[in-house]
Amino acid sequence: MKFLVSVKNRTGVRGPDDPVAAARAAKKWLNSLLEDGTVDCAYNVVASDPIGGIAIINVDSHEALMEQLFAFPHFPYVDLQVLPLSDINHYFDKSIEIMQKLAGK
Repeated sequence: MKFLVSVKNRTGVRGPDDPVAAARAAKKWLNSLLEDGTVDCAYNVVASDPIGGIAIINVDSHEALMEQLFAFPHFPYVDLQVLPLSDINHYFDKSIEIMQKLAGK
């Protein structure tokens, strides 16, 4: 299962006591997930309003996704948006199949 995860700083929440250490921990956490294939890609969004970063995460279940998100060192300080993804060719194949049925072909 693939999910697009966007992250933005949570307003009204005090940040980490040591932001440099927190940034280093987040970088280490993300790079380990990129190396083991749990994360396909991750990007910072330039001029990050309203989104600070995005990533595509691969997991076997919703529970595994929750575990990964909770392990994010900045989890207490950010808002997350999670969107499920599907294979684009599967989408096109099913769309074509449905359109052909509707057209009587």
